[in-house]
Amino acid sequence: ITGATALAAIPATSDEFVISDGGVLKRIDAEYVMQPAFSGARAIHSVAQAVGQNDDTTLVWDSEDFDTDSWHDNTTNNSRLTVPTLSGGRAVNYVLVTAHGSWNSLQDDETYEMRILQGGAPNTANSRQGQGAKFASNTGSAVVGVSSIFSCSAGDYFEIGCSTAGDNTTISASNNSSATGYFASFEIMRIG
Repeated sequence: ITGATALAAIPATSDEFVISDGGVLKRIDAEYVMQPAFSGARAIHSVAQAVGQNDDTTLVWDSEDFDTDSWHDNTTNNSRLTVPTLSGGRAVNYVLVTAHGSWNSLQDDETYEMRILQGGAPNTANSRQGQGAKFASNTGSAVVGVSSIFSCSAGDYFEIGCSTAGDNTTISASNNSSATGYFASFEIMRIG
């Protein structure tokens, strides 16, 4: 091994490097020393969704801004972001999950909540992992957001549950008229 040939491209994860470990030459696959590629998704919805008074509502997401590895399906279980099995043997052990929505027709002195649910419906024990709330002190609309880091494995899924003690309301559609952000979105990204 001379090292006379320069590397002309980014190594594939199956390429190998030779290192010296106390004078003993050893080989290591490139996947162990390379920065993993980004993996994640942003799901959005095209219509406002109703949230009934004293009712746990699981939001559905009918399209995507991006989805690198099939985290989301626009028709089957479209309320979910599901941890995929990634190519090249990359594991997903931790994810950052975020969501936000613009609530309409708020009532004075009522609470509006969003929760991240891991692997179950809103009323399933231990499924409420993160929560964001807005206590309305006036009428109109407000944005409620929630985010948290979760340990996970392939096949685990996340959903967003909403509830209000006030009268029936809606979460706005994900309109992106300003091209700077969405009024409602559900995001996930691999962080480890």
